Amino acid sequence: MTVLRAVVLVAALAIALWREAARWRAEIVLREVTSAFRTLAQAPRGDGTSRALDDLTMRAQAIAPSLPGDPRPLILAASAQLVAAVPARALALYGDALATGERAEIDLNLARAHAMLGNVPAAEAALLRMAWVSPALLERLNAPTRERIGAELQRLIGSLHDGTLSAPPPLPPS
Repeated sequence: MTVLRAVVLVAALAIALWREAARWRAEIVLREVTSAFRTLAQAPRGDGTSRALDDLTMRAQAIAPSLPGDPRPLILAASAQLVAAVPARALALYGDALATGERAEIDLNLARAHAMLGNVPAAEAALLRMAWVSPALLERLNAPTRERIGAELQRLIGSLHDGTLSAPPPLPPS
């Protein structure tokens, strides 16, 4: 009976370490892809840059299953598509990242993608949701947009305080 317990314990430990090893490998790839993205984001646009950004997107998506609940690989994949000027693809990937939980920086980048597509109402809705989640990010906006979104945020906060707000500002569909 003692030998059987030892075998079960060793097997359970091996399974746990195997799963953690996949996560460690994914973290290493994520660090490499993030570093490459930072370099490419500053590079002049061209065919080579676009292909490299597509490759980064695929690499980031490939490691996402090894980091369950972690939006970073999907945010990175989406951001690569945004930099590559493929906003529709970026929107889909940011939508996937939102499935792991809302983060204000995802909302900000959703706004950028909608703006690239010329969908100003959706971009403004995403900016309002961003400000709702993290008012500190209002400082990242240009002055006219910051004032407009900030005023709407204050109106919503007033509605919240007097009990008339039925729901937080919605995100536009992505």
